[in-house]
Amino acid sequence: MPRKPTPKQTTTLFYPASFKLNELRDKVTSKYASTVKEINYFFFFNLLLEEYFTLSSKPGQYIQVHSDIIRCIFRDEYKQILKDLADTEYIQIYDGHSDVLGICISYRIHPKRIDLSAPFAFVEEEYNKYFARKLNTLKTLNLGERKSRRPTAKQEIANAVANYESVINTGYLHVMEQTQNLMLVPDADALAYVVKEYARLGNCNPPETYFNYFNNSPLKRVGIDKFGNRLQSVVTNMAKVIRRCLRFKTSPLIRNREIDIVNSQPFYLSSVTGDLIRQFVPDASEAIPVYERYENDSNFLEFKELAREGTIYERLQADYEKQYGAICDGDDKEKRDFTKKLTMSALFGDYDLKDSTVIEELTNELVIKKMQFFLIFKEQFQSIYELFKEIKSFRWNCTVNRDGERKQYANNCLVAQRLESGVMFKHIVQAVIDHDITEVITIHDCLLVREDQYDIVKAISDSEFQNLNLNPKFK
Repeated sequence: MPRKPTPKQTTTLFYPASFKLNELRDKVTSKYASTVKEINYFFFFNLLLEEYFTLSSKPGQYIQVHSDIIRCIFRDEYKQILKDLADTEYIQIYDGHSDVLGICISYRIHPKRIDLSAPFAFVEEEYNKYFARKLNTLKTLNLGERKSRRPTAKQEIANAVANYESVINTGYLHVMEQTQNLMLVPDADALAYVVKEYARLGNCNPPETYFNYFNNSPLKRVGIDKFGNRLQSVVTNMAKVIRRCLRFKTSPLIRNREIDIVNSQPFYLSSVTGDLIRQFVPDASEAIPVYERYENDSNFLEFKELAREGTIYERLQADYEKQYGAICDGDDKEKRDFTKKLTMSALFGDYDLKDSTVIEELTNELVIKKMQFFLIFKEQFQSIYELFKEIKSFRWNCTVNRDGERKQYANNCLVAQRLESGVMFKHIVQAVIDHDITEVITIHDCLLVREDQYDIVKAISDSEFQNLNLNPKFK
């Protein structure tokens, strides 16, 4: 008997329903048909639609797209193609890039082409050799760093692919690769959540579209932010009800589980030492003698222990309520969440501004509460305040924002985040890989691993923390 034909494998690429494909062909794609296949345009449009599907509260914002990806998609004609797409009002371009700050040129679908009252249209592309080759090339490109310019797109791609094999075992690139290996297997709660969020955002697409987009998108957004060296991706801000539906495509039947530590931000902030700055944050070496002065201070050690035990929020909430009454309305969880926000403001805010503020002159209730909370923090943890006040006085170029404004009050945040990133990628992720465990991604300070590998990865993580004289408490 003749063999049954093997079903063709396809992927779905979305685009706005208001796109007029014949017009697009007449005005843009036909001009470059000899070198750029039409499917490449749908790669690009699909990438720009991410925030419309991923429940962003501000869809339609510009999205940074690394120049390597643009060149891979549109080859040597990329400049003229982008200009044509902009001139015909299919996209808009924001050229606010900065090589120094690692900011790419940004793009978005032209707002006139978006109609959320109509479901998005889509094309289905077969996984032929061309598609597979293009997709594999895109996945090898590092979205996190701008590189020096090379003469042609062909050479750019060839060099990127050649360099990829030599660095594949580094933590960052491994997690970037595994992010592309993720899929979602939605349950009833996840579907209900998307229905609710789409209704709130006025998005009339069926909830299944969210999961179809995630599972079919040929390139999931991922990159390294230049401030804290953290890996940012489409998973980073994903709601927990959806995140628990994540699976690795290579193990679709095995649930995943998160390995997380208690009070991660206060923990890393209180764990900084001179030795750890030398190892992980050499740009902040000016801060080493300051931290060394406070390492054995009793008030500092008290804060450090509360942060490690996961009770720093409860302590500050109790101190606040002794003087000012209930911190907010709501149940215990709502009060803790609000306390966490106030704590972040007290730790990472502008101390010069706060110290010069006269609370009696304030009228906004939330601003008043933030100032009251800051004063409680300052009273209870005077040494921490003085330490951070000094750290925030340093003028480091790495805390200049994209508009060129100095944000040195974020210095202590930068040190904590770069410490976290260094520990996660240089030690923990690398150690996991060295144990021949490949299915792992990071969500900042958290690891996502297969449920059946949870215990061994947690033991590896704990061992790496101990080797660095860090002793976090796991959730």
